[in-house]
Amino acid sequence: MNLENVPNIWELDLEGLSTSFRAVVFAERAKLVGHELRSNEAHWKLACAKGCVPRSYFIARMGCSKSTLTQNRNVRTIIDELDLQVLRHRIGESDQEIARSALKDAAAKGVADLSISFYGQSARIIKTNHLCRIRDKSYTGIPALLWPEGIDEVASDWFRYMVVSERSGLGSVDLYANALRSFLSYCRQKRTSWMAVDDELLKQWRDHLETRAGPERVNFCLRTVFRFYVWAERTNRTRYHVGIYERNDLPSELDGTAFPISAVKVEGRRGKKMSWTTPWTVPVGSQPEGRRNTPTEEQIRDVHLASATQIHSERNSLILSWAEEVGARRSELLQAKISALPSFEQLHQLIEEDLPWTIEVIRKGGKRWKLLIPNDLLVRTWDYIEGPRAETVTGMRANNPSYIEPDEVFISSTTGAVLHPDSVTSLCGGLFRQAGIRKANVHRLRARFAVRVIETLLDAVSDEDYDFVTSQTWRDTILLKASERMGQMSVASLRPYLNFVLHRRIETSDATRLDARRAKVRQLELRELAALRRVAVHSSLGEAAVSISEGNVVSAAQTLRRLADELERSSCP
Repeated sequence: MNLENVPNIWELDLEGLSTSFRAVVFAERAKLVGHELRSNEAHWKLACAKGCVPRSYFIARMGCSKSTLTQNRNVRTIIDELDLQVLRHRIGESDQEIARSALKDAAAKGVADLSISFYGQSARIIKTNHLCRIRDKSYTGIPALLWPEGIDEVASDWFRYMVVSERSGLGSVDLYANALRSFLSYCRQKRTSWMAVDDELLKQWRDHLETRAGPERVNFCLRTVFRFYVWAERTNRTRYHVGIYERNDLPSELDGTAFPISAVKVEGRRGKKMSWTTPWTVPVGSQPEGRRNTPTEEQIRDVHLASATQIHSERNSLILSWAEEVGARRSELLQAKISALPSFEQLHQLIEEDLPWTIEVIRKGGKRWKLLIPNDLLVRTWDYIEGPRAETVTGMRANNPSYIEPDEVFISSTTGAVLHPDSVTSLCGGLFRQAGIRKANVHRLRARFAVRVIETLLDAVSDEDYDFVTSQTWRDTILLKASERMGQMSVASLRPYLNFVLHRRIETSDATRLDARRAKVRQLELRELAALRRVAVHSSLGEAAVSISEGNVVSAAQTLRRLADELERSSCP
């Protein structure tokens, strides 16, 4: 049975349906009930007052059991999204302190219902909207950590401090929030308060992470957690818990005391002050290309072929191409808007003149940047917009008359909203695994773009007959141009790619191939000589054996003496 052939999903006999099709029906009913709840002002205000959407309302309207709300993944996602809308509304009602109290009150009133939206000991990350004002300034997008029983005040205060006081970019703070959430969830699993964390627990968590992530990710998470505890120590939320003190600065009664969380001093570079870091990081190899795979042309083709087997193949393949051909991060490609793309008349002119198109995005760190979009990619993007994307929008409007189409290019087929960055990571990671490519993900396509940019710049330099391999000046120029092209803040981060390209060119150059051939010929000649020598030895031994069997001992002795002389001469340097 197909859902498209069902005239009314509310009149179906659920008992006569298969389990899988019943799950689809409940998901469609949940969409409609969610829209109904959002459209009913009285019910929505009640949900906002409670702090979460009423589960009893969904159970009654959908005609399902309570377990359906948690076991049906699509239903659970719909309710979770509504919960987030409620919580975002609550956190933006007034300033941060009042919003925090409101969330705690909401959690206290509806803790049983709220716990349905959480998984085990994990927390949710919610963000402030434009109504959140701190010191008469509006702050949108500051993360806050929310547990089933309420908001985590200390962690949320740290996120706010990073944005407001240290002026860290929202993208960076999002990464810190995810790392800290992972650690605090681990603490809950171990039934340990965040104030009781010590070196032993940090090392256990590190070992736990090593089974799931690479050394760079493990070290980033460790340093993030350590940074959080340093902030807690310096703001007196903990006292003498982290060893960030010089011995002369400690009270006499603490002399020789071991701190629960150890710290090692790091001398500042380039005029920066001395700082502290955790001693429990894991070693990282010196060759990044050995740890992470920069996909080859053939591997990228395999990933695109893998996407062809999926329902949303055109969208997913297009996302891969935006990362590969534009060098866009996932957060940047998701900012691509239809209104920012060229019209068909403009696109025709661009193709005629062989010119790229630029769109502006907010890159990591909160700065604006322009992406160069190739013409062929623009054509494919418009094909997707007018094809599969238009079908998704039509389906969303049919199910929800009040649905508003987003301007962003890449949207979810389930919610009709712009794709979440985690969804991009998940679907692309699945494609790489399906194609059998290890140590690679969508971000490694940006690495592929970096290699292509450097290749192009090297071609331009080599056309001018410069000795770019031995000239440090030209190396620095290439890195600078590549960083400008990619919007990369650190030139040093691109140096491994330059070394990778130069090494590959040297390995594949005509001179290297010729030298390799000569070496191979030499080895073959040496093997041939060794084989001939072995044959000669066996031949002489055979001749001596025949002489002995015939009783001609003198002839055998002469043969063996000659063989011994030849062997002695061949062994001399």
